[in-house]
Amino acid sequence: ANLASFMIQKTSSVGIVSSLGQILSENKHVCVLEAGAAFAPGVRKTEYDDYIPMLEGLQSDYCSAAIIGRESLHKIVKSGNGQSTVCVEPTDRGHSTCADPAGQTRLVQISGCTCSDV
Repeated sequence: ANLASFMIQKTSSVGIVSSLGQILSENKHVCVLEAGAAFAPGVRKTEYDDYIPMLEGLQSDYCSAAIIGRESLHKIVKSGNGQSTVCVEPTDRGHSTCADPAGQTRLVQISGCTCSDV
């Protein structure tokens, strides 16, 4: 899946969330890394173990927004260096590997983005 392409070409609006209050008022899920799960109490979160599965979750509409730092966004999306596996087992969604060694994963790659707003 080419997430950078998706992020630019998605037909519905892909914009900046102006505040966590907006997420709360719209009762939306936010994609976060497991390490950031304590961030923003009260916000509905979907946790991921790595950035690539988190961005794939955003593309797959499991979340309406993702919390990612500008530096990480540039390293992963704009540089085109993002690549990871994503577990496709329903019980391990959001993980780069499956708990069951026989679980199925798929490769997700991000190619470079030429957008000026990331």
